[in-house]
Amino acid sequence: MAFNRLKGLARRVKRRVGGPGPVGDSFGPAQDAAFARLDDNAEASFQIIGASVVSTWEILLTDLARAASGAITPADSKKMVERISDALVPTQEALQQAGRAYRKALKLGVQQALRSGRLSDATGPVCAALGPLPSKLAQGWVKTAQYLEPVLSDLSPGGDLLADFVGREEELRAAIAAHNAAYTQAMQAMAAETDLSAALGGALDTWRDGLARTLELFLYDRRTAMVDAAKRLPR
Repeated sequence: MAFNRLKGLARRVKRRVGGPGPVGDSFGPAQDAAFARLDDNAEASFQIIGASVVSTWEILLTDLARAASGAITPADSKKMVERISDALVPTQEALQQAGRAYRKALKLGVQQALRSGRLSDATGPVCAALGPLPSKLAQGWVKTAQYLEPVLSDLSPGGDLLADFVGREEELRAAIAAHNAAYTQAMQAMAAETDLSAALGGALDTWRDGLARTLELFLYDRRTAMVDAAKRLPR
């Protein structure tokens, strides 16, 4: 019994001298400032994701043009590059819409939390704002693939490439949904954090890096399929 009392006393002393405790579910000026920093981070994060997508798509363009050289005329190569460049737009739009929705929800959540005094009223809306992204981005990808149909048909007359690209919709949706689920879980645990600003930024950074990497790998795999098909074209 005496030993248990000593352990309890030690825990209480540790809590008092061991640094700040959890932020809890309260919301005040300090939490407001942390969310203001998150807003700045959010804008940069969506720009980073967009830049990553464009960079990978440019690699696809460059490698495909090189692989198709000698199999198509320079004029057809120019048309192919223009078609592929335009095809990315629906996928980009889904990301841009998500970025706008996230920042709008962030501001709305802060307003709600300032009125209620609850941190959870600030974290909930941003998680909800990302909810449509998996489906919207997967649908955007299908539109991208469909716009690529003339190019894919030239590379694969049997239609195999187009069917494969469109058929990747669920794969992409599920991967993005997994990143969203992990982000939501992190946001729901914010009350247990001791440094709210660092925790908010860290959760968004993890989500951003994971999503960007997923999209890079997804698009690069499509690049590989197109390049391999171009190499098999008759010269």
